[in-house]
Amino acid sequence: MDTAQIPDTLIVFAHPGFEKSRVHRTWLPEVEALPFVAVRDLCQLYPGGVVDVKAEQAALESARTIVLQFPLYWYACPGILKEWIDQVFEHGWAYGQTGTALRGKRLLVATSAGGAREAYQAQGRNRHSIKQYLLPHEGLARLCGMEWLGVFALHGALTVQHKQDAQASAIAYAKLLTGLHDNSLDLASLQSLENLLEAIQAT
Repeated sequence: MDTAQIPDTLIVFAHPGFEKSRVHRTWLPEVEALPFVAVRDLCQLYPGGVVDVKAEQAALESARTIVLQFPLYWYACPGILKEWIDQVFEHGWAYGQTGTALRGKRLLVATSAGGAREAYQAQGRNRHSIKQYLLPHEGLARLCGMEWLGVFALHGALTVQHKQDAQASAIAYAKLLTGLHDNSLDLASLQSLENLLEAIQAT
């Protein structure tokens, strides 16, 4: 088997209202088509909220890059993803003296927010950037010995009416994952950025 085709990028996807989404219904097919990407759709896998911890841990162990993809819900991830984290990232496995399963792996968030970019600034309505609101994910990465890459965020999701409105961001998302897969991106530069989407679209 061509090792280049073995999935090394795992997207943990959580969207309780996926059937109504325009952004994520555009993003997901674009990245699922990449041969090195595997997707775990938590709402499909665990509609009752009871997670198969060992299966999720095995999926994480096989990945090199882990993406948490979700729409922003009240400045945070949807509850099903938080529950997944609470159950899967066990002491002694993900962190702690013997918890080294995730050490050296890379973590990033791919998210969408209804509000405009201007709202997520120090002088904006929300007072903070999306990256700042999602600091708990950075904390999770660092506690588990993972490399935190940052946040890929689309602002103004409520203004997206048609697939083509989100297509450019979907292409940028796939470009980001491809660059991470083939090691063509400067990770140190990525980590300093406020929004990976804007950086990728500028290249």
